Amino acid sequence: MAMTSEVGAVKNKYRPPAGATPWYKTASVGELVKPEYPHDYFVPNFGVDSDIKQSLTNTASAEKEKKHKMVASFKQPKGHPVDYFVPNFGTDSEINTSLFNLRLSERERRHRWNVPTKEQIKAGEYPKDYFVPNFGQDADIKQSLSNTALAEKELKHKWVPPTKEQVKAGQYPKDYFVPNFGVDSDIKTTQRNIAASE
Repeated sequence: MAMTSEVGAVKNKYRPPAGATPWYKTASVGELVKPEYPHDYFVPNFGVDSDIKQSLTNTASAEKEKKHKMVASFKQPKGHPVDYFVPNFGTDSEINTSLFNLRLSERERRHRWNVPTKEQIKAGEYPKDYFVPNFGQDADIKQSLSNTALAEKELKHKWVPPTKEQVKAGQYPKDYFVPNFGVDSDIKTTQRNIAASE
């Protein structure tokens, strides 16, 4: 193959005569010329997919409703529309709900929430070092610690996670025996389903 100035591939049929060069070999036929796999077989056409049909119907309906034809092209665009009118439908319903909940909380707590500006944050002009109440350990953490203690008791083994330093230095249990209980039941089910489909 050779590349032309038009950046296209051209098949070069020239081969030196046998024995003319020490590197001469018979030209091999590539996979693209003579593929060693099933090809050019019949593929049935069952028509347009139902999802595509529905999408085209919805597109046509939207175009009719908006009196505007949607045109798509692979041509290089001249530029996208700018400075066009964007209607203002007011504050989003979720924003309205958030603002309502905020006002409700402020009334209940008898405190107005004043969000500091970027300038105030940079200057450090915002509430800090204030009292934060401690309501004790989180329920999920308590449950995790309880489960850990139970597992340690059942297995008669204290779980001591390695520190960051130990991990970096490689000072932790490794290359230990891991029992093989066979193929997982989910994997077995998957293999069975694949075999059935095939």
